[in-house]
Amino acid sequence: MKHILGALCLILYFQLNSQSVPVPDVQNGRASITVIPDSSLVRGEVEYLIDNAAQTDSFYIDARNMTIKKVLVDNKVVPFIYDSLRISVPVEKTQKETKVSVWYETQPEKAMYFINWKDDKHQAVFDYPPVRGGAQVWTQGQGKYSSHWIPSFDNMSEKLIFDLSVMFPADYTVVANGTLKKVQKEGGQRAWHYDMDLPMSSYLLAIAAGKYRKSETRSDSGIPLMNYYYPEDSLRVEPTYRYTKTIFNFLEKEIGVPFPWQNYKQVPVKDFLYAGMENTSLTIFSDMYVTDSVAFNDQNYINVNAHEMAHQWFGNLVTETDAAQHWLHEGFATYYAWLAERRIFGEDHYYWKLLEATGRLQRLSDQGEGESLTDPKASSLTFYEKGAIALHMLRERLGDDAFKAAVRSFLNKFSYRNATVDDFLRIAEGTSGARLQDFQQRWLTDSVFPVEEVMTSLIANDFVKAYKQVQQEAESVRKGSAPEQTARIAASWKTKLRDDSLYHPVKQLIVSSAGILPQVQQKDLLETALKGGLYTRQAIALSLNEVPQDLRKPFESLLTDASYLTIEQALLKLWISFPEFRETYLEQTAGVFGFNSANIRTLWLALSLVTEGVGEKEKEKRYADLVHYTDDRYHFMIRQNAYGYLKELSAFDKSSVRSLIRATRHPVWQFSRFSRDMLRDLMEQDEFRFFLQQFRDELSTDELQALNEVLNKDSQ
Repeated sequence: MKHILGALCLILYFQLNSQSVPVPDVQNGRASITVIPDSSLVRGEVEYLIDNAAQTDSFYIDARNMTIKKVLVDNKVVPFIYDSLRISVPVEKTQKETKVSVWYETQPEKAMYFINWKDDKHQAVFDYPPVRGGAQVWTQGQGKYSSHWIPSFDNMSEKLIFDLSVMFPADYTVVANGTLKKVQKEGGQRAWHYDMDLPMSSYLLAIAAGKYRKSETRSDSGIPLMNYYYPEDSLRVEPTYRYTKTIFNFLEKEIGVPFPWQNYKQVPVKDFLYAGMENTSLTIFSDMYVTDSVAFNDQNYINVNAHEMAHQWFGNLVTETDAAQHWLHEGFATYYAWLAERRIFGEDHYYWKLLEATGRLQRLSDQGEGESLTDPKASSLTFYEKGAIALHMLRERLGDDAFKAAVRSFLNKFSYRNATVDDFLRIAEGTSGARLQDFQQRWLTDSVFPVEEVMTSLIANDFVKAYKQVQQEAESVRKGSAPEQTARIAASWKTKLRDDSLYHPVKQLIVSSAGILPQVQQKDLLETALKGGLYTRQAIALSLNEVPQDLRKPFESLLTDASYLTIEQALLKLWISFPEFRETYLEQTAGVFGFNSANIRTLWLALSLVTEGVGEKEKEKRYADLVHYTDDRYHFMIRQNAYGYLKELSAFDKSSVRSLIRATRHPVWQFSRFSRDMLRDLMEQDEFRFFLQQFRDELSTDELQALNEVLNKDSQ
């Protein structure tokens, strides 16, 4: 009874004091965890050294849905309160420095993801292609809370020096924040010991574990740059990580503040939730960006690479205080990524990025859906692209020297701390002598996008002038210009198509607008464009719905271009336009897989199934291949393409339907939403409902529950 009363008193005390007590400062964190992928389990100990200068008698650690084995304060077991969200620990009010240890176990609901682990030994059943990457475990803290897999601090204002040791099956590589100090073999396991030497927010804690190899170089300033890859992707290392060192050296010089961490690592993972995530010293990114030399032309890693690298300063070195300050993370990272691309691809490319973003933001604003950059619920378009354009405009206003001085001063003053937008603006005013209240109102507070101000800046670039001129000329033709004026415009466009110095978006705009011209002039322009560069030719593949007979031969040459996007579109358009050559086109593209999404392979299989002349046995094999691509072990983009073609062909079988049902619970929300929407559409078909009913009893408990969730939501 005495123990019960004591516990009740402790609960009451924490309830009364949890809302307003000062928070002790966490100095250091040290964790030793074991990850057991077979059972999606994490267990271990985490220890925090706190400075209790605030003289509080309680300490809180975020821990979501865990089993807390015990809590120690200065090596003594103490009572604690745990409500499935955080642990409340009593500490000695008069003791300045205190050590708090938590022993725990958990099966994370999110923030740590176990990919393909149970199936890692059974991939030989797939003949083409193999499932890339094998079994993996990786984490995503921002937006998901690291406290799902390790007792930590959800508040990004809590900065601490963190060391992490991870026990994992011995055949796998573990990558984490900081420097790898040692690896110890213990039976069938290895312990990987990583050390950070400067404070970081615990939402940026991360691990990635899988079968990786590593390519390593150093920046000009001596920072180790470690690029990880799957063993089967050795030939993709160069195109994937192309310009990484260039970007790193550029950012250090442009920002003017040395890289703030011990090293920089990049690791691709399967089914990642985003394009990439800038964990401190460790960027985890989607393996969709692992590219070969052909994919590089359309879908390379450069922008994501530069964006996440820039975050090591903007977001990691200096961290926002709250979501209303998100411009300091995403706007700055986007802007510096564009600058890095300018360093690689040139001035016109930079202005093209600005012009594209301006168009998107103008459309949003014209629809009355513009957003303030200080709105914590603003969209990615606002935080990223409006934020980057705001910095472009601020730099023009302040001048290069004052702008760079402001950035340097801001980063140096708030290093390893948190800051606000006002903090940055005050520093910018100080370095430049300018008053920025009007800038703050127009660019950060107002929701209306100031398009005229932006275009005044952009139109100074010759490429932008040429692009806007073509837009205006196309509009005049659409409105019914005189024949002689239309002829002059067509002649001008033909000259531009032949101009090797003109950046390709102008030529792509001309090609996409050619359909508004009289047929003879249109044909002349397309023939000229087919003799042009890669992206000009690509525009033809994208813009034509049906290929004219007299362009068949030159259009067929697109099937061999160094662009998987061009090949995909050319194959589809040629297959539609010339039924008599369908088998020939399929033979020409039989060995092309395409992007990591299997865009060409899945299209090729679908077209094969409805092409006369392909034998029935061959169709059976190709159908089986298409169904294979829906398996859970493949990347969600491959599965999504396969589902789309199976729906078009009305060709779902039991295994692909069950896979689609499971996909409605996939952690990538875009894919799970796609799968739910498709399942609902299919359920509106009597034939599909009847088919599903035939094997409904074969569904697992989880599959049945997932199906019912979709159907019940539909009926509400």
